[in-house]
Amino acid sequence: MFCNSTPSTDRFRFELKTPFVRNMIIVAIIFTSSSTTHALAAQVNKQETLTPFMLVQQEPNSAASYFERGVRRANSGNGQGAIADFSQVIQLDPNNALAYYNRGVLRDQSGDIQGALTDYNRSIQLDPSNALAYSNRGVLRDELGDIQGALADYNRAIQLNPNDALTYYNTGALRANSGDSQGALTDYNRAIELDPNLAIAYYNRGNLRFESGDDQGALTDYNRAIELDPNYSSAYNSRGILRDESGDSQGALTDYNRAIELNPNNVRAYYNRGLLYVNSGDSREALADFNRTIELDPNFSEAYNNRGNLQLNSGNQQEALADFNRAIELNPDNAEAYYNRGRLRVNLEARQGAVADLQTAADLFQATGDTVNYERVEEVLRRVQQQ
Repeated sequence: MFCNSTPSTDRFRFELKTPFVRNMIIVAIIFTSSSTTHALAAQVNKQETLTPFMLVQQEPNSAASYFERGVRRANSGNGQGAIADFSQVIQLDPNNALAYYNRGVLRDQSGDIQGALTDYNRSIQLDPSNALAYSNRGVLRDELGDIQGALADYNRAIQLNPNDALTYYNTGALRANSGDSQGALTDYNRAIELDPNLAIAYYNRGNLRFESGDDQGALTDYNRAIELDPNYSSAYNSRGILRDESGDSQGALTDYNRAIELNPNNVRAYYNRGLLYVNSGDSREALADFNRTIELDPNFSEAYNNRGNLQLNSGNQQEALADFNRAIELNPDNAEAYYNRGRLRVNLEARQGAVADLQTAADLFQATGDTVNYERVEEVLRRVQQQ
């Protein structure tokens, strides 16, 4: 996907990791006069009379009043206030599993991962039947790298609630990130069966179908994801990739433009649009997009390599060298960057360095089974060694 004179295995970029979705439901409860609780998986109407605020003043030792005020505060966006209320519930009623769960949700939302994990653990210890707690703990464990622990939590959540589409989706995301594409596809199918309006499941199923060569199935899924969520920047980007690779450059450009319009920080859309501009011969626009890609993600090795290639073809040798050096620094396995730097060093008459770079590029292409580019680099290397 570089200029014609440069070998390329560089791919368009999907999400680097399939994202997870939390079941961020704040659970409301009804306290009876005997302090027995009944869970209700529904949000409290924010417009109802705020009686709990008065009750807390009148009954400062009432766990029920703090709990209900915590729910109302959470639903009105006052996360810290809600955390304080649920903490007070726990102080007054240390065995209140739902208070731990709700505080875990709020801590999770605020980025306090360890605090959330502690609360989910305690909630599950007190109430092993809370499917939501298992599901959310599974997401945390997955993000912390505990894949087996996460899978165990998802499986338990599904046992407790076999109709939870989000947990099937998250299980699919885990399998996709672990390389189990078929397992992921099965889970996404089930998630969509349970919730036909779950846009993220269509999007990620589309990515799996695209990577398996099912372009029509992928296009159908991307279209459905966009239909359900017209502001889904990543879905436009992925559909743009599909259109680009199928030869529909104009359709791809329209999708990349829309992805960027919806999310001006969508680094992959800028990068992909830059590659499209390279292939269409518009070096100026390509350079602008690679510049923006690097601005958004200074660790994007491929963007430096592609920008360096543009600089090299424009005669800006020192700028190109700096970009190739940075691409290799960020990714020592970037075969294209070694090839391009080797080609540049030939121009700079730095023969020893050129030979070393070309040999490294050849070795990397061979190691990945890229026979075409391996043979191409070997031919260049032979010519340089004969000079």
